[in-house]
Parts: sequence; C-alpha cells; structure tokens
Amino acid sequence: MQFVKRYALHPRAYFRFKDLMLAHMRNIKETHNCQFANMAYSDYKLPFKIDYKPPYWDEASSLINDALLNYAKTWGCEDIKIVSMWFAEYETGNNFNWHTHEGCNLSAVLQLHGGSNTATELYGIEDLKIAAGDFVIFPSMLPHRGPQVTGHKICIGFNLSMGGSVLHNE
Repeated sequence: MQFVKRYALHPRAYFRFKDLMLAHMRNIKETHNCQFANMAYSDYKLPFKIDYKPPYWDEASSLINDALLNYAKTWGCEDIKIVSMWFAEYETGNNFNWHTHEGCNLSAVLQLHGGSNTATELYGIEDLKIAAGDFVIFPSMLPHRGPQVTGHKICIGFNLSMGGSVLHNE
C-alpha cells in the first residue's frame, strides 16, 4: 500500500482553477498582510475567524475531490475531510524548512506553478517528481519542505482528516 500518492489533475480543470486561484491570490494579497516565514506570500497565518474558509475553498475542494476519494478508498475508508488549506508563494531565495503538520492525519500539496526542481520535497522519498498540476497526499507526520526556489513557485497546502474505516464487518 502506498502512503504517498501523486495524482496528475486533468489539464483543463487544472488550468481553469489556476486562473481563478491567481485572481483570488491577487485580491488576498491586496487586502491582507501575507508575510509568513521565508515565503514571498501566504495566507496561512491570516487572522481570520476560526471557521474561516479561504475564498478559493470550494473550487480547490472540487478540483481534488476525486483524488481524495481514491486515496481514502485505497485505505478502506469512506470519509476524508479537508481541515484547512492555504496558498504559499515563493520567489527566488525563498524556502520553508523541514516540518510536519499537527491536528490532522494527512497532508497534501497542490503544485500550482513552478518546476519539479522547486516542488515540495518529502523526507526519504527520492523518486517523487512533482510538477505543476500535480496533487500529492501523504501522512501528516512525514517531514516535508519547500526547497530554496530559483524563479517562482505557488502551491496550495492542505490538512486532511481521513476516517470511516469499512475494513471490519460488524
């Protein structure tokens, strides 16, 4: 069973979403301070209400829904929920060091823009090549990082919660 799965999103849906996402990002960056860590911009730490969902939530959820359902099914689960999502934009010299995510059992990244040389790296996973339009799901305790960027990179991070096991017959 694969703990890490990469899904190549349908190009037409991906490019439609990318255009919408860039418009959402422009609006968020114009109306909020999006400074976070060593990224150019991110809405990860914006001071919104606890129940805040970013304006791109529905579009992003729809884009990745089939991949989420497939991942859950491979584990014998019926339920997978998005707990949170955020964008991270990197420019030359930006990076985000090794880290894990708490409060969820899965993490995911959607590579929106940038080449595989700047894509998220997963600790100990050498042969994973993430390109623009790829969605990758992995256990949240797996260390990962945004390596130093040369050029421009945009990704969307996700915290996910999977449950509802159907492996028992009771």
